[in-house]
Amino acid sequence: MKKTLSLFLSLVMIASVTVGLNITAQADSLPSSGWCGKNAKFTFDKSTGTLTISGEGKIKDSAFSVAEGNVKKLVIKNGITEIGEYAFCNFEKLSSITMPSNLKYVGDNAFWNTAFYYNSKNWKKHGLYYNKYLLDYDVEYLMENQYSRNIKVEIVKGTETIADGIFPGNNYSDCIRSIFIQVSVKNICGTFEYVNNLKDVYYEGNKSASKKIQVYDFHEVYNGLDHAVPNYATIHYGTATIPASKPKGPKITGVVGLPKAFAVEWKKASKVKGYQLQCSTDKAFKKNKKTITIKKAGTTSKYIKKLKSKKTYYIRIRSYKIKNNKKVYSAWSAKKKVKTK
Repeated sequence: MKKTLSLFLSLVMIASVTVGLNITAQADSLPSSGWCGKNAKFTFDKSTGTLTISGEGKIKDSAFSVAEGNVKKLVIKNGITEIGEYAFCNFEKLSSITMPSNLKYVGDNAFWNTAFYYNSKNWKKHGLYYNKYLLDYDVEYLMENQYSRNIKVEIVKGTETIADGIFPGNNYSDCIRSIFIQVSVKNICGTFEYVNNLKDVYYEGNKSASKKIQVYDFHEVYNGLDHAVPNYATIHYGTATIPASKPKGPKITGVVGLPKAFAVEWKKASKVKGYQLQCSTDKAFKKNKKTITIKKAGTTSKYIKKLKSKKTYYIRIRSYKIKNNKKVYSAWSAKKKVKTK
């Protein structure tokens, strides 16, 4: 969960810029009070390491980037609605944060390189979360899979705000194929423009509900999920559940005709719950079809009786697994034929 060298260099450049606060450029120099936005002020209790921010509106970009201090705990009170980019990055000892209920915008890398960022307990499904806020996404995970082109990003249920810049450029997000968004999401801070191979966005609510999402694109605010999704991707409404991948199908290895019956064997499939076997006198399996469910994954043969004598039957098999209390089937195997005696 570390950012890249290019990101580090950009932060160094940002840290070299004066931000207009009564804070010096030396570490551990955070004063007891000051301003961190036009209408946002802070107090710092050095004895406890608690930084408290109150007021209204936005905490400015890079508000504290020139003074790492000994901040261990951050408390942002109601009234603050926006956190600027890089606002608290490099507070290496910051492990506890409390954020207001009416927060709408979280800027890029606001909590990078903090103890909170590096605490694995704060990460779910490769995302950095605080309550209903998705604050960042695991860049290392994206880098490790950047050539797969098949990563599915699932936003945790209950999330209301998705921070800006969580999917970076430099081709690191090219592996993302699908994004799954819950109906709870109200604010998307930025767009998915850097997800160059994004194909599908699955939204739990209907199209009308998606229009209520506020999308922050630079200094403009738009209403509607479609403003966050690039035009080369498709939005699917009514679901935000990752479809279960199909299990590997079994292969029929042998079949023997018997008096008014036949015996069939197959190769065991891995990571399945069971199998479904079909036989029919119709090679298209549209009529005279018999279906048998085998509930034990370790079973690799079946004796089928009570059939017609001296009749040709076609046989096929598929495996299944259970996902969300539903059966997910593999593709059917190649069919085999056998003649009963």
